Amino acid sequence: MKKKKSTISSNQNAEDIKEKENHQENEEEEFIEAEKNAIELIDAFILLDLIGFKEPPLILNYFSQTSKLYGRAQRIEKRLKQKNMLNNLEDELYFGTTAVLPRQMEDDHIPFLQRGVPIFHIMPYQFPTVWHTSSDNAQAISYPISDDFVRIFTVFVAEYLDL
Repeated sequence: MKKKKSTISSNQNAEDIKEKENHQENEEEEFIEAEKNAIELIDAFILLDLIGFKEPPLILNYFSQTSKLYGRAQRIEKRLKQKNMLNNLEDELYFGTTAVLPRQMEDDHIPFLQRGVPIFHIMPYQFPTVWHTSSDNAQAISYPISDDFVRIFTVFVAEYLDL
């Protein structure tokens, strides 16, 4: 009898282990499927990077897939500028060109790019001179430029979401 109990216990343990493994595999598959579905819901990954330094940025269009988004930001900037609602009173625009100028950048957008999500990378063409130096601190921030980008992207998001 003792042998039968241990055989039954061994068989039961093996079945329990197999069932747990199958359950874990199913959970992993469900997670991967849910992740794929979530990624498919993303219209674009918008990355604002190195914005707000004292050197006025020239933002280029780095990805052709998001040219429409770039154009939208460009039109919003022009509209706000015409209404004197931006701090930048110079003739130059932050979003200054419609040409697509691809640029290889290792940045936070890479995992999304690898999964096929369109990228709208808002980053100055020239890196700020203080970037990654001891002067890369609060004194390097231009609050008027930062405020301009807040205004541009407040309108951008409101229009995009039809608010």
